Amino acid sequence: MWTRPVLVASLTVNAVGVASCVVGRLLSCWARAAKRRVAGRPWITQLAEFHEDRPEVLPRIIVDQLLTWILILAALSSSAAVFREPFLFNELSLTLYVLFAINAGRYAYKTAREVLSTDRASTWYINVIHHVVALLSFSVMAVCREDAVLGLACVLMEAHTVFDDVAYVMRKIDVPPHHRGNLIVAAVGFGACAVARALLPVALLGTATAVHSPLRMSPVPLSVLFTSVIFFALVNVWMVRQSAVRLLRCVRARQIQHLEEVLRMRRCSPAADVLTAKRACNALSNNDVVTFLKNELHTGEMLKPPCSNANVATASSDKNGYKTRIDDLLLEVTCVEAKTGAGDGVSDARTDRIYTVPTGQVDTVRTGTTRTQPTDLIRTNRVITIRANEAPTIHTRQMPTIRTDDVTPSRTT
Repeated sequence: MWTRPVLVASLTVNAVGVASCVVGRLLSCWARAAKRRVAGRPWITQLAEFHEDRPEVLPRIIVDQLLTWILILAALSSSAAVFREPFLFNELSLTLYVLFAINAGRYAYKTAREVLSTDRASTWYINVIHHVVALLSFSVMAVCREDAVLGLACVLMEAHTVFDDVAYVMRKIDVPPHHRGNLIVAAVGFGACAVARALLPVALLGTATAVHSPLRMSPVPLSVLFTSVIFFALVNVWMVRQSAVRLLRCVRARQIQHLEEVLRMRRCSPAADVLTAKRACNALSNNDVVTFLKNELHTGEMLKPPCSNANVATASSDKNGYKTRIDDLLLEVTCVEAKTGAGDGVSDARTDRIYTVPTGQVDTVRTGTTRTQPTDLIRTNRVITIRANEAPTIHTRQMPTIRTDDVTPSRTT
């Protein structure tokens, strides 16, 4: 009874390995031709360069997605038979039997690839745990020919992984986070993940248990059913959350880009258009993006993009570059708020003025001469607040010295 599933799984392992090699060779030929002939399309050139740097990534993604969608179509063609007998399929056709055996071989190949790979992430063991659980579940389904509805749900859950792989490739070829394509992929991917990982499994298992009792199964498939439901429920919740985080990250990146454009307009606006620039700055100072920048600057854990079911472990992001960009913008936002907060009046030079600057970029703050020292200096984890009767000079670590002589303070005392 178990010889045929083993044979099908073994053939799947060999077929996936051969397909990865063939696709890799074809992509190498395409990359060499694309770098010579394609002009005016930088993303194609970047994709070709990425394949030359990491020749194992694109073949893995292409083969995984082709096999995933072949299995999804096969599962959909057998869905009617599954709902007639969702927990026992001894009398059904061989479609489900072969389908689950192929999935078992597929996850056996993925497990071996993660264990034997020399270029793996630090959290590779998370992938191995997921692949081993999936391998055991599909093996029991194929050998015992029970628990068909769980196998159908597990196959259909991977429909959203194509968006995760596309987002991964876009990130690797340096597509800007604020790009419209990133936002579209993140939004569609979140919707697909919510449907495939949250709504679809609940609907399938709920409908099956309402009509048929799972207690008719033998003890081993029954225990696999309950164990797999708990494990994959946790994985699904995590992946839906990560998809939401990635969508939020893209939205915030576009907000940062909008902030940069407004600040650029403020710096480049002519003297005749000062009123327009000032209105834009006034609107910006009350925008939620300013609050986001101030909070995100001091966040300990940066947002991370989710990964597909083929690679559950989350890739590390460039935290320092992201934080530096926010630091630079926050320094300008502080100046914008200070410039627009006091109105058009001229402050009394004899009164103390309060200036607030972020600590992330500030190296030293010098105010006035020996005759005009600051009367108060408050340093916190977030900002440096200076109470002085002369505009300070801010020396930053990664930006040129900024004179604030032309900045009207946010408030006077």
